[in-house]
Amino acid sequence: MKKKLLNKENIIYLVMFFLLIIVHFALISKNILTADVLLNNDYYRGYAWEISLGRFGLFFIGLIKGYYSNKILELVISSVLIVIITYLLIKMFDIKDKYHKAFSIILMVLSPIISSTLLFHYCSVPYFLAFLFSILSLYIYYNVKNKYIKYLLPIVLFVTSLSFYQAYFSVMVTVFFLYQIKLLFDKKINYLESFKYLILLLVGLIIYFICVKLSLLVFHIDMASYSNASSIGISTLLEIPNKFVDSYILFYKMFFTNSYTKNTYLFINIIYYFLFIIFII
Repeated sequence: MKKKLLNKENIIYLVMFFLLIIVHFALISKNILTADVLLNNDYYRGYAWEISLGRFGLFFIGLIKGYYSNKILELVISSVLIVIITYLLIKMFDIKDKYHKAFSIILMVLSPIISSTLLFHYCSVPYFLAFLFSILSLYIYYNVKNKYIKYLLPIVLFVTSLSFYQAYFSVMVTVFFLYQIKLLFDKKINYLESFKYLILLLVGLIIYFICVKLSLLVFHIDMASYSNASSIGISTLLEIPNKFVDSYILFYKMFFTNSYTKNTYLFINIIYYFLFIIFII
């Protein structure tokens, strides 16, 4: 068993774990802080706010932790979850080349999204659980043959993921479509199976909305207006196709124009064009 766990293929994930700790050491040493982190250091019980945003799952994580939040422990557990997420993605997309694996791991370790999530250590573990569950729902759907597990467990994981942080819905959808492209290139795509998974996502969304309404009733909390959370509903789902187009427009404005940052002053936009072309290739 030890030999299997410590073989050459798995050593790279152990290295990844230590890289995550080293790269994000500034978070442990308190050299990087925000107002939220200062206010909620070591103890966090403000889950009424989280429930009002539809993140009722964080309340149950808080109960399990006893509302205690230790930044070192949170970072270690989060790092383990990131390693598991990376392992699932590498296995799902059948990345076998060692250089491709190393590059994928480096991208995850140095990702600004990973750093910004780890910064809010009092919520980082459930946030990375949301990430993990969003990936795991797709992995189980395509790799488990038992029909009950194949169709029911992804819905449970999906709803739980949304209850921690709704932003991982976009991760789930993005990975799903990337995986469909892989299947298409491998000539293994089954359009009926793909359609069924989209139906599962829709069912999961409906169950999640019901759970949100119930949590608001149980805790006697109104939906927050922050980031338009109070306006989430069927109309939000209908706007998703337009949001896809908006995301590409915003991506272009962010990196190739001066709409948000002054990209043309130091010809940063030229560098972004170059990097984008390399990425496409």
